[in-house]
Amino acid sequence: MSDYNKNFNLSEQEFHHLLEDLKNGDDLLFKKIFVSQVDNCIQQIQFRFSATYDNAYDAVLESIIMIRNRMIEGKVQYGNLNFLLSSISSQYYQRQFKKQLPTVDIDVGLLSMEEMDDEDSYDDQQITDLKVAISQLGDQCQELLQLNYFLDLNLSEIAEKLQRSHEAIRKQKQRCKDQLKEIFLSINKSKE
Repeated sequence: MSDYNKNFNLSEQEFHHLLEDLKNGDDLLFKKIFVSQVDNCIQQIQFRFSATYDNAYDAVLESIIMIRNRMIEGKVQYGNLNFLLSSISSQYYQRQFKKQLPTVDIDVGLLSMEEMDDEDSYDDQQITDLKVAISQLGDQCQELLQLNYFLDLNLSEIAEKLQRSHEAIRKQKQRCKDQLKEIFLSINKSKE
């Protein structure tokens, strides 16, 4: 992913212009840029932590305010605003709502395993085990599976969004599904 994409499509020069505007009390460009990122970040928080919309919304907006203040103080540099917003939102959510378990609401149709046919009904324990298995995947796998299965993006759309080739995304998706299957089966075997 290029620096331009990591920074909400701001060039380094535009970023410095944004800093100057903020320091001079002009929030217009900042609001325009960061408000455009709110929905995506809320969805990430909801997926990653099974957060309610309201809690995810609060975490993201508080994080935007923190980033704004840090930018005015000169504590944010051009580099990866996307990662900064995602990280601060996740940390804020965990601090404020850490009593909730970091599990993921999941469509059990996600797995097409030989052990689970489409006609099978899924009991609450299988759904719980699947949520646990997903929470044990790495962040990149969780994000890719979220984009594909929950946000209904096809692999080409995901490749474009993540600035990677279609083939790389296809291979990563298969690895993530294989990993998820292994974790899920391991959880079930440990109960026998």
